Amino acid sequence: MAGLIGGVYIIFDKAKIYSRSDISSTQWAEIRRGITVLHERSKGDFVQISYEEGDIFPDPNYITYQITGWTEKSNLASKVTRQFYLLQSNSQVDEWEIETDNHRFKLFWSPLDNLPQIVSPQNEWLHYLLDEMNNL
Repeated sequence: MAGLIGGVYIIFDKAKIYSRSDISSTQWAEIRRGITVLHERSKGDFVQISYEEGDIFPDPNYITYQITGWTEKSNLASKVTRQFYLLQSNSQVDEWEIETDNHRFKLFWSPLDNLPQIVSPQNEWLHYLLDEMNNL
């Protein structure tokens, strides 16, 4: 099973995490769809993965939470399709806010040649977009 980027995968479907590479072992955690995890090793139809959360994002001082365990390969995506849209706005509104997933997000328009810092893992996809645009 090849890695997505540098040995990481995306949880494709809510993943049950087991203590061993066997569904009869203790199932002690679940990781929701869309979370990026690190591939540790494979054994049969199982993959051992790790997930870590730090005290602050994006540059943590220490790890506050970690899950390492086994999940079925079918829960992991080794390929992700992203869709990008190039829009031009005639609006006078430069910034706006939305509320979703129990968070308030501040959205804004930004020219491609003057983008703000983009958090991981979204920043890893930007070079694909820019390469495609250069090939048009």
